[in-house]
Amino acid sequence: MKIYGGILIFGGLYAIANMISCYFVLKYCIVRLNLGYQITGELKKDIFHKLMQIDTKFYDQNTTGTILQFLSNDAKDAGEFMPWIAVEMFVMGLFRSLAFSILLLVTNIQIGMGIVISYLLGIFVTILLNRKTITLLKKVRLITIEVLNQMNEGISGFTTIKSSQIEKEKIEKLDETIQEYNKVSQKLNKQIAFYNAMFTIITACSFIWLITVGTIGLTKGIISYGLVMIMIEWRDTLESDIHWFLKHLTNFSRCYMAFCKILDFLNIEDIEKTKEGKQVNKITSIEFENVEFGYNEHQKVLEKFNLKIGPKQQIALVGRTGSGKSTIVNLICGFYKATNGSILINKEEIRRL
Repeated sequence: MKIYGGILIFGGLYAIANMISCYFVLKYCIVRLNLGYQITGELKKDIFHKLMQIDTKFYDQNTTGTILQFLSNDAKDAGEFMPWIAVEMFVMGLFRSLAFSILLLVTNIQIGMGIVISYLLGIFVTILLNRKTITLLKKVRLITIEVLNQMNEGISGFTTIKSSQIEKEKIEKLDETIQEYNKVSQKLNKQIAFYNAMFTIITACSFIWLITVGTIGLTKGIISYGLVMIMIEWRDTLESDIHWFLKHLTNFSRCYMAFCKILDFLNIEDIEKTKEGKQVNKITSIEFENVEFGYNEHQKVLEKFNLKIGPKQQIALVGRTGSGKSTIVNLICGFYKATNGSILINKEEIRRL
């Protein structure tokens, strides 16, 4: 009866311990989920705020797809970076692997050293092969931006597409882009499968080493059967933890890339606002004197441009797409700053207004 009573007490304590463990795991998952959503939300807010403050030039140099990529996919990936990917990789994967590596080395230095070296070599080869994965991830990101661009064109230019009857061409173009996306994604999956296979092949040597050294030790009587079984168990646990680390390696690269892209974007200087200057209530004249402007050093839109508009005078800017019509208007509005030359409003330099 005492034995049964002890078993019941032990069973009750075990059940309580499991319930406590389940509670903390549940709380842990909720905290991580909430933190991920909160970071994603804050990043989206910061990105949108930056888009409202940034120089107009950014919109000329980047497509709508790039902006949508920042707000949707990049913000989501960056939000998962710390609470999910980094925690699972380093805390649940790397630190546990380090702990079991130390246990293996302390228990038997000869067997432990062979196992640890085998896994270190496997990790090194995997990280080396992961460089190609990063290249493919960049390609996937660029194709995703192109898909978003085409979808945006289809939605915003719906009436133009319908009136021009070019629906078939637009659909075929999107199909080609999606096929390219699938092709690159398949290459990415093959690369991940390849480095996982290489890791398995290299680390299989650790089991051969363990069995060989363990068998020799058993026959000589210097190693016990129990120690060999413990080493096998710890070696399997080590492999499971390192696989957990490597499983998130591609996700880590993707999320880290998104996080860096967002940081670079948020660090772009805001448009420089004039804090002091004259307020213009009525425009009587606009004058361009040898104005030069380019969106970058290789693309000059205006060169030695001169124009004078007097009171009540109306002019028309005529030219092909990209000739600088919109640029001239944007320079007058102060959205851009001329690279060289002067823009005068009511005989005053625009920078002073």
